[in-house]
Amino acid sequence: MKLSPLVTHMSLVAAAPAANAPALFCSDRKRFWRGFIEWLSFASDEETEMMERVLAEYAHHVRPLVDVVSDALRHRDSAIRLPTTLLATLVAHGWQPCSAQTFAQAA
Repeated sequence: MKLSPLVTHMSLVAAAPAANAPALFCSDRKRFWRGFIEWLSFASDEETEMMERVLAEYAHHVRPLVDVVSDALRHRDSAIRLPTTLLATLVAHGWQPCSAQTFAQAA
C-alpha cells in the first residue's frame, strides 16, 4: 500500500525531534547537511521554492548562505579563513561569487 505524500510528510514531521531539544552534535549536523544537500540536488524548482517560503517564516533573521559566503569572499581577512576545499568545490561547480580580480586579491 502506497502512502500519500501528505501522510508520508506528516510521519516525518512527527519523527522529527522537538523544537526544544538540545543542540545537535557535530556529526548530527553533518548528517543533516549531507541529507539536505542530496535533497537539494534532486529537488524541483517548485520544491525549493516551497522550502524557501517556509524558511522565510522562521528564519527571517538569517541571511542566505550564498550571500554570506559571497560577502566573506569580498574581504581578504575572511576569505583566507574559508576552507579551500569549499572554494574549490564551488568553483568546480561553476559558482562565481565575485570577479576573478576580487578573488585573486583575497588569495
